[in-house]
Amino acid sequence: MERMAKKLSVYQTNLTLTLAERSKISILVVEPNPEARENVKQILRHLNFPTIFEASNHLIAIEKFLERTITHVIFDSQKSSMPPAEFVTKILELNPRTILISSSANPRLDDVFSLLTKGARGYLIKPYTLEGVDEAIILATKSEPFPEAVLQAKDRNEALAVLVVTALDRLATVIKHAQEFETAKQELPKHFFLLQRAVDLAVTFSRDEEAGYLESFVRVCKEKQKLPSSRLGRLRKKLKIAKVST
Repeated sequence: MERMAKKLSVYQTNLTLTLAERSKISILVVEPNPEARENVKQILRHLNFPTIFEASNHLIAIEKFLERTITHVIFDSQKSSMPPAEFVTKILELNPRTILISSSANPRLDDVFSLLTKGARGYLIKPYTLEGVDEAIILATKSEPFPEAVLQAKDRNEALAVLVVTALDRLATVIKHAQEFETAKQELPKHFFLLQRAVDLAVTFSRDEEAGYLESFVRVCKEKQKLPSSRLGRLRKKLKIAKVST
């Protein structure tokens, strides 16, 4: 897995947010610790994010969210006035386009991944740093929500496997189309990035049980090739029809 991630890094685009893009972003910081809250606000100002709001807990954050136009929420992933998963669900009910980034000093992999499957688009490890905050906001902004198939997976390993296989399948489709269409060629960097992000997530969240993840990955690949909607599946179906007709 880690070798695959390193190979994909060759194709990673230099993701960034322009000053114009940053000027349109408004961030709500939900952080119970006053010093940490002030620290991340200073970091955000240094990173040229001009519109910053703050809240000391999740309930106050929802009140602020209802009163203001907010595009991004950086929130503490520990339970305060409400469970963090409930907070993610509530914010996305109010505005499904909101980009949420969880933060924690000692995150449990299952907890972080659970928030990602609820709709969070990124995560931060405390203490907050300039590079960490900037990277988390850029990646969360440029990435996409998890596909529905990931949300329906029976466990974390299967969800990670579905995420990687889906990203790989989409990239393969774009590569094929790029041989004929210039518009598809322009989409290649984005899909290489999405595959790299999927692999990075798999490496991070399967670190303690890589064997279990690889088993799920093989199973998902086998199930994928049986589907008529996949290229391999369509070929298998054609061969089966041809055999019956002869």
